[in-house]
Amino acid sequence: MSVYAGIYVHPDVESYNRQVALLDDTLKAYGTSHILGVTVGNEYVLNAPSRGDTIINATTWVNSRIVDYKIHLRQLSTSSTNFSSIPVGTSDAAGTYLGDLTTVADYLLANIHPWFSQNTYEQAAWFSWSYINNIVVPMVNATWPSPVNSTTLPPQLLQGEFGWPTGTDDPPLGINPAGSPAGIQGMQRVLDDWICPSNRNRTKYFWFEAYDEPWKSMYGGVEQHWGLFHTNGTLKDITIPDCPHD
Repeated sequence: MSVYAGIYVHPDVESYNRQVALLDDTLKAYGTSHILGVTVGNEYVLNAPSRGDTIINATTWVNSRIVDYKIHLRQLSTSSTNFSSIPVGTSDAAGTYLGDLTTVADYLLANIHPWFSQNTYEQAAWFSWSYINNIVVPMVNATWPSPVNSTTLPPQLLQGEFGWPTGTDDPPLGINPAGSPAGIQGMQRVLDDWICPSNRNRTKYFWFEAYDEPWKSMYGGVEQHWGLFHTNGTLKDITIPDCPHD
C-alpha cells in the first residue's frame, strides 16, 4: 500500500514546522518507496472566510507552504536518498480559486461533494465526473502558467473527497438541499455508480471516507457519518463493488 502523506496547514508557522519535523522522522525511518506525495493543506482556501481571511491571502499562504516544503525536501536529501523527488501538492474544494494553486503544486486534489451541491444520490456520480472534467480540468489548464513548448508538466489532477453520508446527528440536517436523504441506500447507489466506471476509465480518486469520525459530532449534521465502516471497524450494510483499478 502507498499513501499520500499530509501536512494540515494553519495560519501559524509553528504547527506547520511541527508536522514537517514529524514527517521528516517518518521519511528517514521508512524511506520514500510508499509515499505517492505530500499534500500540504486541505481546504485551507475554502475555509478562509470562516477564519476572517481572504481567498487571495489564503491562496498565497498555501502556495508559500508548498514552495517552502519543496525547498525543505531538497535540503533533507542525501547522496543516498533524494527526498526532493516526492511530489508536493494540495487539496481544496473545486472552486474557481483552484486554478490559482497550479503555479507551484505538483498535483491537486479537487474535493467535490454532491451532498453539498444540491444533488440527489442518483445524480452524485455523474455530477462529480462532469464537474471535474468539464469545469475543473479546463480551469486548471487555462491557468497553467508555463508556455506551450515548456517541458514542465501541469499539476496532476485527482478527484479528492467524494462520497455520501449514511446518517445525521440532527434529523433536519439529514436531508440535503436537493431533498435527498443521508442513508445506506444513498451510499450504496453512489458506490455502484462511481467505483466501477471510475476504475475502468482510470480516474484517480479518494473515497470519503473509510471510517465514521465521532469527533466531528462537534460540527453536527452528517459530519461524522461518512465512513464505509463503523468506528468499531465493522463494514456498514453495504457492498463495495469489486472492480480492478490500474
